[in-house]
Amino acid sequence: MQGAFIGEGDIETQTRQTLDNLDRVLAGFGVTKSNLAYVEIYLTNAQEHFEPCIKLFKEYVGQHRPAGSLIGVTYLAFPEQLIEISAVAHTD
Repeated sequence: MQGAFIGEGDIETQTRQTLDNLDRVLAGFGVTKSNLAYVEIYLTNAQEHFEPCIKLFKEYVGQHRPAGSLIGVTYLAFPEQLIEISAVAHTD
């Protein structure tokens, strides 16, 4: 919330923070994670970070399973950034 980077070098901390950020964005539109229709997850080291990221993502969405993609990328906006999530949600 303060603009400080959290979890340098730690995929689990960054994933949790990114999912918390997603919750705040969804709440701003009056919806929750159950409204997610499609999610794209970008990882800078997909082979190394796939399992911990997907484990946390599945815990986050629970029984809800939105469509999605996981995309390995060379880098993201900041050198220390390991994950980025883009999502589409529907409103009822």
